[in-house]
Amino acid sequence: MSITIRNYQPEDFEAYVELVIGGPTAGKSDKAASTRWIKEQLAKPDREPQRDLFLAEEEGMLVGYVNILGSVETGHFILGGRVHPSHRRRGIGTMLLEKAMAYSQALGASVIQIPLLDEMTSGQRLAEKEGFSVVRTYWVMELEGEVPKARFPHPFRCHHFMPGDEETLADIHNRAFGDSWGFRPYSAADVSYRVQISCCRPEGIFLATHGDAVVGYCWTRIEEGYAPQEAVSGTVWLLGVDSHYRRCGLGRALLTTAVNYLRGLSITTVSLTVDSRNHPAIAMYEGLGFTKTEAMLWCEKRLAPPPGISPFGP
Repeated sequence: MSITIRNYQPEDFEAYVELVIGGPTAGKSDKAASTRWIKEQLAKPDREPQRDLFLAEEEGMLVGYVNILGSVETGHFILGGRVHPSHRRRGIGTMLLEKAMAYSQALGASVIQIPLLDEMTSGQRLAEKEGFSVVRTYWVMELEGEVPKARFPHPFRCHHFMPGDEETLADIHNRAFGDSWGFRPYSAADVSYRVQISCCRPEGIFLATHGDAVVGYCWTRIEEGYAPQEAVSGTVWLLGVDSHYRRCGLGRALLTTAVNYLRGLSITTVSLTVDSRNHPAIAMYEGLGFTKTEAMLWCEKRLAPPPGISPFGP
């Protein structure tokens, strides 16, 4: 039977949700949460799903997809996708990946990355076959116990995010992570969008200050049943400190503030993600009781842009 690779259209939304969440076996609450989450992802300020989301279709049924997130300015693109379990081992993943790679390269991509959990062995084999190699490993760590009460070293203080703090939060994010692998700068518009999505609450974003300057932040998320039978969980999504204020206890104070905030919402499991090479951060997390539960492999392929296109954008 013939497989068609085509662009996403708005009328595909319901079938796309079914494909992303794994099929019609999801409960009503799970599907509602997933529908909301997927709708928010498609509405990102930098997304054009009818352009950069490709679907694999067979006889009117969606059997796979690939998402393309990228920046023409930097030439950095990230791919993510899925093939329905009953349609795997038929070359559909290869067709989607090759379509996404060709599309990204036509836009001037110089680097394409694919994040894969370490258990996704078939995806890793496909990536390797297409010339990708693992360049970075991130750990997912979880905490189920308690943490001490937050204590901010003098003279630092902490307050919640408030409307109007968008530019400030974007600035501290860029200062804290500007020297990190895979860094993507935020604008005030990026922050405004992310603060308003359903898994984020402004009171779950904490800003550390030194006088009038914001020098660190911690941003939590509440994940509400994205997959079937998945319990509500809390995530320390981003934790960053200005390089001039590190190693003085701010990271630990922000993290314990965030964990205790999530505990106050009756969330028992808190997770975070960390670069496996960031040994000081891992030591702090382990000291508070976090343990590694899985690994995320970042596979990368570097490309020569097509003739006439600069790898650094227009």
